[in-house]
Amino acid sequence: MHKPSKHPVFDRLYRRLKYELLNFKFAPHIRLNLEQIADNYDVSTIPVREVCRRLNAEGLLHHIPGRGYFYKQKTLEDFQNRQQLTLWILLLSLDRAVRAEKARKLFARQMPVTPLLRKTQNTQEAEILVDTTEVLFGQIALFADNALLPPLIKQQNDHLRVIRLRACLHSPDLAGELTEMLKCNAAKDFRKLRKRLLRYHVTEKRLLPSVLRELSRPSRCPDISTGK
Repeated sequence: MHKPSKHPVFDRLYRRLKYELLNFKFAPHIRLNLEQIADNYDVSTIPVREVCRRLNAEGLLHHIPGRGYFYKQKTLEDFQNRQQLTLWILLLSLDRAVRAEKARKLFARQMPVTPLLRKTQNTQEAEILVDTTEVLFGQIALFADNALLPPLIKQQNDHLRVIRLRACLHSPDLAGELTEMLKCNAAKDFRKLRKRLLRYHVTEKRLLPSVLRELSRPSRCPDISTGK
């Protein structure tokens, strides 16, 4: 696992490129121009290559020796697998929470989240709703008593975020399911939260193909790619 860098240039470049990759800003399979990226950020190609190596390790880029780094476009199956993994981790954690009173105390102490009681009307509201849900999922993952699961949930949240945001804006169903989960959390009703989580997963899975088709029309970024 990569440790946070102490170098602001590296961190800024890493966050920018990761955001672009996760938000479908590249044409499919486009090759990144490392020299152009270095020029844009007024750095050498050394930190650029380090960032690309890290993004390659995270599955966001594909490295071909002798040719360079390419945008690894996600498929429907990739997102479905991430959704299923997220569900499995959260259900495992919630099952433990239902059985453990100490989990209730931990949940109440670490999750001071107020549920959003209305449907999303704009991007800002969708972002607030998805942000809050990601925090909720992260806290639920703590109940499994497995140090590997919270970072794994964080990784899935990062990859699925753009899907959830777009789905919330285009469908009141997903926004409604997310809101209901937050209401169950506020009531500390783990059993009902588990049922709502299953309903949310079904809704998210149903919306995924149409959202992915919309997002898969990428806008090219010639300033940080080949521009070809």
